[in-house]
Amino acid sequence: YKRQVQHKHRSTLQNLLKQNFSYGRGLGNLLKIKGVDSTFSKWALLLVTGFAVWSSIILLSLLYTILAGSYVFQTMFLIMLLLPPFALVIFYAHDSIKKKDKKFGRIIIHPLIDIARSLAFVLGIIYQLIKL
Repeated sequence: YKRQVQHKHRSTLQNLLKQNFSYGRGLGNLLKIKGVDSTFSKWALLLVTGFAVWSSIILLSLLYTILAGSYVFQTMFLIMLLLPPFALVIFYAHDSIKKKDKKFGRIIIHPLIDIARSLAFVLGIIYQLIKL
């Protein structure tokens, strides 16, 4: 007996983000049920922790920039804010050049979509963890 998995592409960004949010909720449920005994639960905790640390660094850097006018914290804020999209732009540019597909629009669009999807996924985990 052979199982077949079908994949449905989402036609709108809103539907794609809803799907990723739901996937995150599912992982949040797994974390509630299994605790940290599951590999997926550990992965979920790592994602949520990484997101919390990243967000905290950004918010604290922004706060120190506003309150103290510090260029050091302003620089840290900009680096932490721009590093993920910049890394993804480099990845997609490399991929486009390697494939010679001349789809250069995706070099800018796909990183933004990836970040939005990741954010929806992590927020889904957090939502499910705090949901009673």
